[in-house]
Amino acid sequence: LGGESSERKFHKISVIASEDGKESEVPLDIHIKDVNDNAPVFTQPIYTATIKEDIPFGHTILTGKLNYMQAEDKDQNENGRIKYSLDDNNFTINDQGEISARSRLDADQNRERFFIYRFNVTATDCGDPPLSSNAVVHIRTENSNDEAPIFIPNGTYHAFVAEDAQSGTPVVQIQAIDPDRDQVFYAFLLPNGEEASTTQLFEIDRDTGLIRLGTKVKSEDLLHEQSPYNLTVVARDDGSCCGGDASEIHMQTASVIIDIADVNNNKPEFRNCDTYSSIAKIEEGDYKTNAPVILKVVATDEDSPPNGEIVYSLYYSQSESRKPFIINSETGELRPSPFVRFDREERAQEEVTVKATDKGERPLIGFCQFTVQVLDVNDNAPQFDRAFYETSISRSVDVG
Repeated sequence: LGGESSERKFHKISVIASEDGKESEVPLDIHIKDVNDNAPVFTQPIYTATIKEDIPFGHTILTGKLNYMQAEDKDQNENGRIKYSLDDNNFTINDQGEISARSRLDADQNRERFFIYRFNVTATDCGDPPLSSNAVVHIRTENSNDEAPIFIPNGTYHAFVAEDAQSGTPVVQIQAIDPDRDQVFYAFLLPNGEEASTTQLFEIDRDTGLIRLGTKVKSEDLLHEQSPYNLTVVARDDGSCCGGDASEIHMQTASVIIDIADVNNNKPEFRNCDTYSSIAKIEEGDYKTNAPVILKVVATDEDSPPNGEIVYSLYYSQSESRKPFIINSETGELRPSPFVRFDREERAQEEVTVKATDKGERPLIGFCQFTVQVLDVNDNAPQFDRAFYETSISRSVDVG
């Protein structure tokens, strides 16, 4: 007995009872009650569709008689009512079997110009217990120029260029990729909003993104006072991935910060060295404690730190054992050594050579030579050249 839609659900018969040639007839109506014994059946095992990756959310993907997501169930009423579900969160399906995009689709996942989403759709009836069946869906998403270039590793670049760099020196390589695999072109974005391949000091390769010093730049043009130089680079795609026009062109910007790196090309200089001899003085004596500052020497270095930082020391020849002074390596303060006695009667002046060394990777040195005057102190009583003197004079010598 079948209760499906294509079969009879109601039977009308007559029941006849006979005995001894007598009979009696009774009409009998039989209604066939449906049992959920048929699972839903899809009209085809695999459904396919081709769409653009930028299809709007909620837009039906599978439509039309041939690729419409449809299943049939021969049972009746709740046993034959079908609900649909699928196992891919990128899509949704309604009670009519219409599939649409739930999230943004991406055709660029495998670095190809298309990506095929493969998932299962389940049709389940509302019987008790419910029965179900599955079908496979393949949705081919084709690339569309819907994404802007992306800078690698991020949108901020830091670079250094030596202050003595020559024109054409490479500074930094800018790189951007386009998820849609378009060709990317580079330019500087000027403050007035225009794009250009050159600025006053730098130029950028349109195809590679390599930033160099301009062809006419001289080392004296690279001023520390204006460092760092802040540039804005724009990367544009060309829409070539999908045959797009100018309206589909996308762009992205990045910041490029270029510092002028100091080169240790200036040695320390004692600009007042010729004045030190006239002002450097010390009283004779010894200074085992509380040694006074004789002089504070000052050297300057026009390089930037650490190349311009200075360490002071005293220079003595290898044959010279007498070392009458000490110097503070940081401040340049010159003091008498506690191990030397100064005596003007023996040395009226002392020769000094101060060395200033910068902290560059290859240090440069400056020297300053001057004399320290030893001042006399009343530390010697008068002395006769002998203890006894004897002479004779004439009695007739006048007084005085």
